[in-house]
Amino acid sequence: MNAVAGSEVLGKGKDEIARWMADRLGAELGVPGETIDVTLPFAALGVTSIIGVSLAGDLADELAIEVPPTLFWDYPTVEKLAEHLADLA
Repeated sequence: MNAVAGSEVLGKGKDEIARWMADRLGAELGVPGETIDVTLPFAALGVTSIIGVSLAGDLADELAIEVPPTLFWDYPTVEKLAEHLADLA
């Protein structure tokens, strides 16, 4: 499935995607999602490649678009990745 075909992403803005990602990362890292600084690089947050692959799969399911794990290197913060994913709509 390509990004344009994922109609579910059309209603999701950058802030909503960033909040979902922060909550998901918080659950994975054992901290409240609201404590995740969305401007810090994933590596600084403690996100490993395993967590990144898992999060990419969860994002793909949530947004109904393809989310390759390499996007975490191209857009290295929650904020930047959320903006990119919102722009796909």
